[in-house]
Amino acid sequence: MIHDLQEPLHAIAGYSQLFEQEYQNRLDKAAQEYLAYIVDGAVRMRQLIQDLLAYSRVGTRGQVLSSIDSNVALNQALSNLQVAIAQSNAIITHDHLPTLLADKTQLV
Repeated sequence: MIHDLQEPLHAIAGYSQLFEQEYQNRLDKAAQEYLAYIVDGAVRMRQLIQDLLAYSRVGTRGQVLSSIDSNVALNQALSNLQVAIAQSNAIITHDHLPTLLADKTQLV
């Protein structure tokens, strides 16, 4: 199943990068920015798929927990949701968050 998810994503990332290389000098600033969003989104999606795979393998027994900065985890989650946040005009606020003893894969 993971392979099925990764193949179309690989095509999107690959063709976007080829398009960027071939037409970079002919694109205006806005088009270059949009293309960068596409490439960045594909890279983040690839990481999310890998994280999903890792999460599916995670059990709760005997798991090694590590010290996780909640602020860093929140920033990663916000980065993953950047487009949805912008589209909904959401404003995300938070106070300083604590360091947790947790599994980062499950937290983010």
